[in-house]
Formats: sequence, structure tokens, C-alpha cells
Amino acid sequence: MAIVRGLIQKSDQLLWDGKTRTGTRLDATGGTITGNVVDYEVDVLEIFGNSISYTRGTISSAVQHIGASNVTLLFAPGTWTIDENLTIPSNFTCRIPGGCTLDIASGKTLTFSGIVHSDKLSFTSGSGTLVLSSNSVDPGDIRRYGATSGSGAIDTAVKNSLSANDFAVIPKGSWRNDAKIDIDDNQTILIKAGATITRESANSSATTPIFQIIGSQASIIGEGMTSTIKTENKCPDGVVLIGADSMSATMTKDILYTTVNRLRLRGSTDYGQTSGDPDACLKIINPQLDGFASYFHFIDQIILNRANYGLWLQGWGGNGSTISNIHAYWIGNATLSSHRAMLYWQGALDVAFNGAFFHLSTDSPMLKIEDFDNTAESGGSDHVSAYNSITGLVCEQSGASALGVLANSNCTAFKNHIQIIDNAAGGNDISTSVRQINDLQIISDNQQSLEFLDVRKVFKHGGTPQTLTGAGAVDITSTITWLVTTSTNALTLVDGAEGQTKFIKMKTDGGDGTLTPDNLGNGTTITFDDVGDCADLLFTDGTWLMMGGTATLA
Repeated sequence: MAIVRGLIQKSDQLLWDGKTRTGTRLDATGGTITGNVVDYEVDVLEIFGNSISYTRGTISSAVQHIGASNVTLLFAPGTWTIDENLTIPSNFTCRIPGGCTLDIASGKTLTFSGIVHSDKLSFTSGSGTLVLSSNSVDPGDIRRYGATSGSGAIDTAVKNSLSANDFAVIPKGSWRNDAKIDIDDNQTILIKAGATITRESANSSATTPIFQIIGSQASIIGEGMTSTIKTENKCPDGVVLIGADSMSATMTKDILYTTVNRLRLRGSTDYGQTSGDPDACLKIINPQLDGFASYFHFIDQIILNRANYGLWLQGWGGNGSTISNIHAYWIGNATLSSHRAMLYWQGALDVAFNGAFFHLSTDSPMLKIEDFDNTAESGGSDHVSAYNSITGLVCEQSGASALGVLANSNCTAFKNHIQIIDNAAGGNDISTSVRQINDLQIISDNQQSLEFLDVRKVFKHGGTPQTLTGAGAVDITSTITWLVTTSTNALTLVDGAEGQTKFIKMKTDGGDGTLTPDNLGNGTTITFDDVGDCADLLFTDGTWLMMGGTATLA
């Protein structure tokens, strides 16, 4: 006769019942051996449910048998029926694996007074009530600190969790924010999948950011595009802000190596504000007035919508940062047309940006580049975008005026590498001087060409701007000249070399500056009478030509 040996089953083992740690069995000679039982947690179904009874009674039997001992209860995968009120005391830690569901009958309540470890966000069904005490969730979970989904603001709970743990976990559900929450050195906000944090206009009139990162190695981490931070009030400094409060603010320390990723950031109004200050989804501010800086941030996998600006880098904001995989829509309002763009580089420096898609934003530019003159502040600089690598941009926003890149008025950006596939009807609005001193690779819907530039050749005349104070000669050895007028100043310009370009901008207005070149082909003089007035000049066929700008040609 053949001998058939089956595999051992769990019920064949001597499992722990939560009280007795040892057991005995016969040995080969008929004696007994004493040893430890199997497992260090109690399998409720096997020990108290005869391997088949997924009931409230089985759980009650386990609780009553074990009593006050500190024990972990394991609930086997399957559907457990909770047909009467049941409270599991705080001395029990409950482990609920994937595939396990607690079905709570209508009108009944299941209460966990101790810690619960669940492999999935939701582990109950039925129309009954689940109650989790402050001790029933993991450390850092804001519910430990009094937060309740759908009821009341979470601001204090988040701050208390950050203070106690250096991290705060915001679980699945709807949560209310009333005031700005600061994230300091080495602190992390984890926003779970399915969690939505909302600044509600009915409960708060605040226009400050919902979160502001004010410390190094601080993070806001989501679990995907259902991790959402949104506001019903406009936020001029961003729904999320990294760095200083403003371009006039004094920073007391560096803010370095922060992380924002896997989130959806949403402003208050489709396409942004129609009057007053523009708003933004994500903003980085770095005035660097006092030696402290905001550098080296990591931003990845973000959806931006419902604001005038999607991502706004101001001053030296974002310096040395790595930004990638950004998607934006419903950005930019035609009524506030001077303030709209998916990406707003307002003096950003040394940023590595790769990968963005922009659509459903009528007439808005994808990338807008401007200077930011902060010299009025003590220690302030004239912030000019330079040495950025901006690649992998794709846009197809609608509207006859929609642009891929806007870099014309008030823009002296230099030595940037920009790569874009532009399916916008308006093409690109880039000044001649910006085209000459940056490396542009553009495929445009209305310009089927690729532009390449050898930056080494462009800077054969030197890359440092000339600052001309008072009257005098605009040089031809610098590509850019900044004018600082001291009264009504007369300016001169000698002939250049064939094909040479020159960009001149008024930086400080102490009176009108009137430029009279030796040879000006399309006029006699060029007058600069306001800060920001500029002129793009090209020397060809023995004469300078003004190709564009806001200065007055006469």
C-alpha cells in the first residue's frame, strides 16, 4: 500500500492563545516535550473561531479570554460580521491584512481603543460606524492629535504632530485648513492617497499659503494625484510656498534640499484671479538679502491648476533645484492677462527643469521669463534668469494668442538652454537679444524649424553687462548695457561689427537718457525715460537698427 503524506495545516499547529506561552507533546519514546507555542500574535479565527467562524462572537471570545494582557490580534482575510456593538480595549494591537473586511451592521458600532495596523486605507463595509480612538492610529497620524475628517480645522493637530514626531500623516478623507502651517528643518508632511486638504472660504478668509516650507530637508510628500491641497481663497504666494515670505523679507537661516512631490495643487478659481494680485499653485521666493538662501529643492510629479501662475520662481528662487514631471491646466486668466503662465521664471538661476505638459489654458504662455529688479531693498539684486536648463516642454493650450515662450519685455535672460515643442497658435514671443544670447530649441506650430545656438560664439564680446552711470559711451564689448541715469544724460554708441547685437535697458531712472548712435538706420535717437525701458539693436550694413523694445525711437 502506498503511503500518502499531506502538507501540515495551520490547525495542526499549537498556536498561541494570548495567555499560555508553552505547550507539551509526546516524544518518540512516549514521554513528553515542553516547548514554546507557535506565533507571537493571536490568530483570532484559528484559536477562537474554529478556523471558520468570522463573527463578532469569535472576536469577543478572544477579548474575554485574553483579558488585560498586551497582545496583538491577527484578523484573517475574509469578511467578518459585526452584528452587535463591539469595543476592542486599548491593550490590544490589531493587525488587519489585505483581504480582510469588517462588515458593520446598520446601527452598530465597532470601536478600536488600541493601535490598528491595516494594509489598506479602508477595511470596513456596511452602514454601521467605525470609531478609531486617538491611540488606534500610527504615530504621526493627525487623528492622534484630535483631527477628525470632515469636522473642524486640522491646523493644530498637524502642528502638534510635527512638534512631537517631526512628521505628520494626513490619511484618506476630507480635511479643513484655516491658517498657514510651517514645515521646519527635517519635518515631513505625508498626504495619503485620497486625502484632500481644503482652505474653505466659509471658515477662513486667509490668503496665506496652506503650507510654507521654512527649513532645510523639509518635505511635503503625497501618494499620487489623489493627494490634494486646494484653496477656496486666492493665495498670491502660492498654495504651497518654499522659502521667504516675500522679496523684502529677512531670512534667518538657509532653506536647502527640500522636497515636494506626488501632489495635486489647486487654486481657488478656474484660470486664476481676474483682478488684484495674481495667485499661484507653487511658489519659491529667494531674495537673498542677508546672506541666507533658498537653494537645491526637489520637485517632481505635480499637477497644477486653477491659478494665474502654476509654478512661480521669484528672485533667485529655485537656484540649483531639480524640477520634473509637471502637468498643468486651467492656468491664466485673460482679464489679468499680464499675469499668466504655467511656468514663471522671474529671475530664477541654475535650475534643472525637465518634463512638463500644458493645455486647457486659453491664450496663456507656457513659459514666461522676466527680470526682477530688487535693488530698492538693502542688499537686493537685479535678478536675471541665467544658466537654466529647461527641457521637455510640450504645450497645446488653445487661443490665437497662446504662446510657448514669452521672453520679450523686461527680459535680459542669458545663457539658458530652452527646449520646447509648441503646438500653441501664437507661437513664441522672444526678443532678438534673448534669441541671440540663449540656446533655444523650438518646434512651433507656426514655425516648423529648430533653432540652435552656440553660446560660446555669442559671448565673444563678453557676458558681463556694462553698467553705465550718467552720461557717456555705451560700449560695444558687452552684449548688455544697464543705464543708471543721474539727470538728463546724453549717451553715445559707435559702430559695431557686422551681425553684432546690443541690448540696452534702463535700470535706474534719474532722468531721461538719450542715445545718439554714430549711425542709426531707422531713426536718429533712442530715449529711455522709465525703469525697464529697453532697446534691441542689430548692427548690419554699416548701421545700427532698433529691432524692438520699449524705448522711444525718434
